[in-house]
Amino acid sequence: MNKNSQFWFRAKTIGIGWGKPVTWQGWFVLLIYFLLIGISAFALKDSSLFIPMFVICVMLFSGTLIFVCYKKGEK
Repeated sequence: MNKNSQFWFRAKTIGIGWGKPVTWQGWFVLLIYFLLIGISAFALKDSSLFIPMFVICVMLFSGTLIFVCYKKGEK
């Protein structure tokens, strides 16, 4: 196992944060993230509180994604 394969996300060379996933686990996490956003948009589409509830869902999912990137991404 080489050094890069232990990271799911590679650090960006310019700026802060992480770039594209480098392992199947990283791609899986990103796929789940986008699926959850799509499902929440579909589930909340008829709600009178669509905007605030959708924003809360996106913030929750994004926070979780950032946490996973922090734990499994390059430092």
